[in-house]
Amino acid sequence: MIFKVFNEAFVGLFGTFKLPDRLVKFYIDKFFPAVNPRYVKVMLDKDEQLAGFLVALPSLSKALQKAEGKLWPLGWWYIKQALAKPKEMDLMLTGVKPELQKMGGVSLLMNDLWETANADGIKFVETTGMLEDNHVAIQMWKSFEHIQHKRKRCYKKIF
Repeated sequence: MIFKVFNEAFVGLFGTFKLPDRLVKFYIDKFFPAVNPRYVKVMLDKDEQLAGFLVALPSLSKALQKAEGKLWPLGWWYIKQALAKPKEMDLMLTGVKPELQKMGGVSLLMNDLWETANADGIKFVETTGMLEDNHVAIQMWKSFEHIQHKRKRCYKKIF
């Protein structure tokens, strides 16, 4: 269901494409076992259908750096600690159906995640890259103290 909304939500962004079922299954099998349900937020429309979602994961970046990318001898412990008591979070996916975009849905989802993150002691959130001309996504951060240190651009050359 989430990927159905994902495919609808990103249809207008340059460089995006509808994810085929095989790829959706791959992502579900690979990532969803690691997803903490507390960090998955959903929004339903008036017909009780999924209208939007937000998926975040505890950040494993510092744990993997400490472990030098290895599980043994102590890498598994660092990863377990990062999952059990996260201090940072990676915001992975956010999407709202096109007909409900620009109506505050993402703000509601972010507020719900904000409350959960604060309750869990999370201090920092890292986003995935956003296209620099995706002004709607970039504007979402104007209410937060933030540093924009990632930028995604698509170039094209006509031959």
